[in-house]
Amino acid sequence: MAGINAAKILSENNKNLKIEVYTQEKYHYYQRPKLIELLAGEVQLEDIYVYPEEWYKKNNIEVFLNSKVIKIYPAQKNIELENKTKVNFDKLLIATGGIPFIPPIKGNDKKGVFTISWVEDVFTIKKYAEKIKKAVVIGGGLLGLESAKALLNLGLEVVVIEFFPYLLPRQLDLEGAEILKSEIERMGIKVFLNSKTKEISGDGKVTGVMLEDGTDISGELILFAAGARPNKILAEEAGLSTNKGVLVDAHMRTSSPDIFAAGDAAEFKGSCYGIIPAALEQSKVAAFNILGDVSAVYPGTISSTTLKILGIDLVSIGEINPKKDNYQIVVRKKPERCFYKKLVLKKGRIVGGIFLGDKKDAFVFKRIIDQKIDVSGVADRLLDEDFDLKKLHG
Repeated sequence: MAGINAAKILSENNKNLKIEVYTQEKYHYYQRPKLIELLAGEVQLEDIYVYPEEWYKKNNIEVFLNSKVIKIYPAQKNIELENKTKVNFDKLLIATGGIPFIPPIKGNDKKGVFTISWVEDVFTIKKYAEKIKKAVVIGGGLLGLESAKALLNLGLEVVVIEFFPYLLPRQLDLEGAEILKSEIERMGIKVFLNSKTKEISGDGKVTGVMLEDGTDISGELILFAAGARPNKILAEEAGLSTNKGVLVDAHMRTSSPDIFAAGDAAEFKGSCYGIIPAALEQSKVAAFNILGDVSAVYPGTISSTTLKILGIDLVSIGEINPKKDNYQIVVRKKPERCFYKKLVLKKGRIVGGIFLGDKKDAFVFKRIIDQKIDVSGVADRLLDEDFDLKKLHG
């Protein structure tokens, strides 16, 4: 996403640029979040492509598929491909995304253990799922729950194992998570919370997992959905400054002046966002700075996540779990309808919100947060059904 969005902006602003994209992918840029829908059988491969092949030619963007970059040479200003070809650059953007995290659990190399990161992963899992009845998903985050839904759609019995005390700790609080868990289990997915996987069972081929507390859970397919880590390998080996990710300044420039980074691989002011809005905003700033517009700066991204899991809408914005007492909390809930709304306010301004089961007005509240509107006089009424939010955001 970050790479192609940057290429698009470069092309739109300078028709004379030679823009080359190198990727180990076999397929043109597709919507990675839709890999889950592809797994569930809800869409076909051609449905998830963002642009047709002609679009790249029309925009003077040459994409080299099956072309893995194995080395970056900042001083020589070139890159080396797996076939030993070297390619020169004037400016370089690193948009290598994230790598699925596989915890160091005994047996994680057995047949039947998978992650989802590429189209090929989906095809492999679908084929494997045809011959089995039960799957175990390790990780109850966004990817884990969406993957569980997809596997359920394939006709499998599904168990989710979550390390944290409640689901989606980055997007929900405890109260909202309990409402979501009840609804997910009502739909047929069993959830184990506060559970750590000790070992993957099976003699070569998986038969299940054993938890730290001794619980055995059977399953012929194990899917790791334990998050991703910034793919900083190329940058690190090239001697660029890295920490959790590839370190960038507000211009998205790395420690090498002609090399930029954006998207899940980049780290800005201690944050590796790993979300779509950040990838789009960072790639735009990177592109304009590559073009020489140093007025383009990245201020950071307010975390905002939109999810649909088993038909349940969830929008989570900004600060949702404040640790101090100087915050005001406003909540409305109807657990029987899987409905939960929460606003977090500080000094009369909304700084975060959770919208579970009903995303109506969620993006109005996002604008109110962005505009830092003072709502102190009406805070208690903000979530009332008859309250007119238009009064606040004009």
